[in-house]
Amino acid sequence: MPASSLSPVSPAADPLWNPEACRSLIDRLWALREQLIRREAEGEALLRKVADAHRASARNLLHYLELRKTDLRPIQEQLASLGISSLGRAESNVLANLDKVLGILHRLLGESWADQSYDEPAGLHMASKLLHDHTRDLLGDPPNEREVRIMVTLPSEAAREPELVHQLVAAGMDVARINCAHDDAEAWTAMAVNVRRAARKLGRSVRILMDLGGPKLRTGQMPAGPAVVKLRPARDELGRVTAPGLLGLRADGSLSVVPGASVHVGVKAKWLISLRIGDWIDLVDARKAHRKLKVVAVDDAGALVRSDKTVYLLPQTRLEHRRNRNGPKHTRLSDLANLETRLLLHRGDRLRVTSQDGEGAKDAVVPLDPVQLSVPCTLPEVFMQVREG
Repeated sequence: MPASSLSPVSPAADPLWNPEACRSLIDRLWALREQLIRREAEGEALLRKVADAHRASARNLLHYLELRKTDLRPIQEQLASLGISSLGRAESNVLANLDKVLGILHRLLGESWADQSYDEPAGLHMASKLLHDHTRDLLGDPPNEREVRIMVTLPSEAAREPELVHQLVAAGMDVARINCAHDDAEAWTAMAVNVRRAARKLGRSVRILMDLGGPKLRTGQMPAGPAVVKLRPARDELGRVTAPGLLGLRADGSLSVVPGASVHVGVKAKWLISLRIGDWIDLVDARKAHRKLKVVAVDDAGALVRSDKTVYLLPQTRLEHRRNRNGPKHTRLSDLANLETRLLLHRGDRLRVTSQDGEGAKDAVVPLDPVQLSVPCTLPEVFMQVREG
């Protein structure tokens, strides 16, 4: 239909443009705009430290960080219902995008709109140009055959395997990323040398980006659990034993592997050498349960014993070999592995986060009181910054 045949319609009279909804949106967006301008003013000291070529981008970054503090979903739903941009792609020009939405809303109400570009770090076209220029400065020009660059994070092997790096460059790597959270300065240097050498040999331009490792907020080393070995037979659905629990007994401090054993413990060497196939060993386990172990194999590595019942062994558990007449009848256990510490938390439990890390955590005690459950934190500086709420 020719434009001249369209009848003028008052925006406020059109039921699609709910004046109250538009006015509510305008008020909320103006408040958001003032919030962004206020954040920029608060960051003025930081902005002065930024190079002139990047100051517009830095201003926009402050606006974006402030924008992300706000739950925009209610606003976005209302904007979408009006067919207006929902600010979802405003990263490169936050304030300019917000102003355009405000201008449209004013026009829908038949109100005038004054240009606000004096506040905006960059408009739509300038933002696109800045993004293009900064991307080129950082990543280099894209190759002729494609518009995107291929960035590859180098593995540790890239420091000692020049051929691997050569293959990556030959395959089309445009940017080599060195993750400084891993390896060390010597390895990083070797990676860079290998990249430069391969790029020269193949006549390609390859950028090297070093990703600096920042502070890591992680769960620290948990204190070791108790030293205990659980020997358990396999059972079917009816509880019948389908395979016995097999334990390897070896001399204190030995790392020998007893064939067939699922777990190992150390015993006195003089006591061990008296064992013969078919012998029985008596013990009282960690639960005060009386158990018997049968010797089923003996070799240079030690002895293999079996149990058809579940047995919990501790360092203080005493094994008794009644048949031994010439040597010691009893032995204590050694070389039991510490269990991994696990904390079982339920809804409503309190978890205490402590500043213990690494060395400090190993001497900690895991409390049994669920109210006192705790984990160490690898970044003690965080406790100087965290606040209630």
